[in-house]
Amino acid sequence: MKKDRRNIDNTAKIFSLDFIKNANVFRVSVILKDKIKKDILKQAVDKSLDSYSSFKVKLKSGLFWDYFEYNDKEFIVKKAGRRGFNRFNYYKNNGYLIKVRYYRNKINIDFFHMLTDGVGALNFIKSVISNYLDLLNGTDYNLNEKKYNVSYQDEFLKNYEKASSPNNSAKNIYLIKEKMKRGTNNTYHYTVNVDDIKKISKKYNATITEYLAALYIYSIYNSLYDKNSNKEIALTIPIDIRKHFNVDTLSNFFVCMKINPKIHENNLTSFDEIIDSVKKEFKMNLTEENIKKYLASDVRLGRNLGYRYVPSFIKKFFMGHFGKYFGGSTTSTLSNLGPINIDERYVKYIDNIYTIVMPGRIQKVKCTICSFNNKLNITMNSNIDDFVFEKEFYRLLKEDISDIELSNNTNIKY
Repeated sequence: MKKDRRNIDNTAKIFSLDFIKNANVFRVSVILKDKIKKDILKQAVDKSLDSYSSFKVKLKSGLFWDYFEYNDKEFIVKKAGRRGFNRFNYYKNNGYLIKVRYYRNKINIDFFHMLTDGVGALNFIKSVISNYLDLLNGTDYNLNEKKYNVSYQDEFLKNYEKASSPNNSAKNIYLIKEKMKRGTNNTYHYTVNVDDIKKISKKYNATITEYLAALYIYSIYNSLYDKNSNKEIALTIPIDIRKHFNVDTLSNFFVCMKINPKIHENNLTSFDEIIDSVKKEFKMNLTEENIKKYLASDVRLGRNLGYRYVPSFIKKFFMGHFGKYFGGSTTSTLSNLGPINIDERYVKYIDNIYTIVMPGRIQKVKCTICSFNNKLNITMNSNIDDFVFEKEFYRLLKEDISDIELSNNTNIKY
């Protein structure tokens, strides 16, 4: 990659409008069965960055939009401190928008969402893990790793077709009222057997994501929701659209659909009622036509002449306003990355893999889901001190699945 600039993608532009105050950081944690060796981890990351050169960048401010520039500084790998999962200062990270830290047998890799999405991040992480285990064990299974050439083409713009906007109104949406506590990230992990979650989802004639989305909404309804508010609980569900458009990119390429079962309007008070409505919402939203509408709506936002040529520093001055606009259209976000498949040679060295998304000023609770080696991991992350929602979710899940492994960081420093 030459030392020249690369434009950020359409989604990254949206994230950049509220870059400081909205966290826009997510983490993938890999739990190995043995303690991490720092020097070998550093070699593995450097090797992976050679293959994933589009991640070897720093963020620069342009006249109208931020952009990426080649980063020739050393990549930093450190032992994790006591602060836990929080936004990081990329200036102190030698400009990189990826941060790698380790603690005992755990590797934490944090990403700014401006750089990539969950799919791109997982590709990079698989590379790091395979390189690390190869170096550790003196093998070379990953010797001929595919090198991802830097793409200068924004796939959003390439695949954009003019279409009407989806029915995605941000009106009358319930927002969690509990006060945000700065610097707080309370994390709860619920781990269940994949076969168990498949069995219970089948009972409701639902997909795993539909079942968990309904359970998530019902948990909010029973715990954090003000039933006198006359507002609706709605979720943002990110959808990877690479397969829909036959695209292979490490940049962001997803749309966010909105799941709103209209519990107030339809007077839904039971889980059975909510899951039936959630299934209808998924069916309605996951059509090719609506996916194109979501993509078109996002592209129009980035190309809007009303602020397209407004200088970057002015956009950022009003980032508080933009942050409220983007974050306030739904109550929370639930993101399912699906199964994380690692080459069978490496699976025996890995205990688990899970993901975390940082909550924000508006969406104070967020959820991520992924599975590894027949373990399904559900992770809640919040910046409020009230744990009533997490406890309610556990209680409801326990009614359907008796074997749940629960852990949290509320009493753990790492």
